[in-house]
Amino acid sequence: MTKIELELRQLQKLVMTTELKQAIDLLTMPILELQQFVREQLEGNPLLEEDESAFSQNQDEDQRQQQKDEEWALFTGDDTPAPTPGYAINREDPYIYEARTEVFNSLYEYLLFQLNILPMNRCQQMIGKYILSNIDDNGYLLMLPGTIASKLNLPAEDVAEVLTMIHGFDPPGVGSINLKECLILQLDREQPHYEALKEIISNHLDLVASNRVPQIAKKMRLPLDTVSQLVETIRTLDPRPGSSWGGSDKAEYVTPDVTVKKAEGEWVIVLNEWDVPQITVNDYYRNMMKSGMPIDHAAEDYLKDKLHAAIWVIKSIEQRRKTMYDTVSAILKLQSAFFEDEAEYPIPLNLRDVAEEIGVHESTISRTVSNKYIQTPRGLFSLKYFFPKGVVSGSDTNALTVKKLLREMIDEENPEKPLKDGELTTLLNGQGVEISRRTVAKYREQLHIPVAGQRKRF
Repeated sequence: MTKIELELRQLQKLVMTTELKQAIDLLTMPILELQQFVREQLEGNPLLEEDESAFSQNQDEDQRQQQKDEEWALFTGDDTPAPTPGYAINREDPYIYEARTEVFNSLYEYLLFQLNILPMNRCQQMIGKYILSNIDDNGYLLMLPGTIASKLNLPAEDVAEVLTMIHGFDPPGVGSINLKECLILQLDREQPHYEALKEIISNHLDLVASNRVPQIAKKMRLPLDTVSQLVETIRTLDPRPGSSWGGSDKAEYVTPDVTVKKAEGEWVIVLNEWDVPQITVNDYYRNMMKSGMPIDHAAEDYLKDKLHAAIWVIKSIEQRRKTMYDTVSAILKLQSAFFEDEAEYPIPLNLRDVAEEIGVHESTISRTVSNKYIQTPRGLFSLKYFFPKGVVSGSDTNALTVKKLLREMIDEENPEKPLKDGELTTLLNGQGVEISRRTVAKYREQLHIPVAGQRKRF
């Protein structure tokens, strides 16, 4: 006979409430997403309003803190003062970070600017714009000139004339129909060896790629050292002249979430929230809730729900700021050698190191550094940049340092007898770096360094 019993158990588990999910999402938001989120909250919650007084330098700080304490008490149900973190928030001077392409947002826009300043008739302008619209992100013309002439129902000579003008645009080599033409267009016609360079590109580019310089010298009946110098010149040319524009219609702007700088010998952390609205609970509704004036139950429930949501948003944003500040502060401490310009690369660091430093779970650090950027005296970096992994477990050498060593070894090698991957591995192991040949090959490829056979000079 089955016996049925009642058993009481006490369990602890985390329930993912809407508010908790919101707080977690806030941690992962970069500054631009946070700005958009706050504006959406202002539009969707009548109890929230932009706190313009937060921007006033004349406002009494005690008054502002008292207001924050009241909001905090409404949410927590007790008289505990609101937290007062010791970080700076930049709300005055927006940072302006120019795009890599300055005033032009795409390769097309840059080429169009150059086209518009040329003395052309309307037909040539039309041809030029059509040609530019068929140039890909690498700078190559996707359509043959004859095909363009047929499409436009114009003489081939007219199209060729405009295309010749475009071939003189910056970046050099733009508007080419193939690699050979692209490289030849980049040559200086006044160069003494122009014809020899043109011949190598036209007839022996495959031998250049495989570094078979002696064969080129033999075919051209030129001294080996002369051909070697010519090949070096060809290797300085850009096979994808348009690629530096990033391949998109708009230049990418990176807005740092936080800035660190030194002032009077001390590091200062500034959260770049100059365009994030400072929010507070609307005074009218705040007074209504405090006065206890009679309102119907439906309205009262609605106001309570909105008040709860408003205070939670304010609290979550404040918590995000504190976590951001604490995380950056810990990174500054643990990566001090890099920030003080005493080390070229950050040391190996994992999320747990920072989590233990500030007393939170490592998943919190993971969310905090995700998609965030930091402006430092040494440049703009992703926060994830400061968490390089070691090459092997227990190693105190990280991948960036190994790549630096690898680059130095190859730069100092004998060009007539370049180091093979196995030899590089042996040298690194001899310096205490535990690394495999496969990893060396991977790092070499990531540094865009060709294999030993292609690095050989004659």
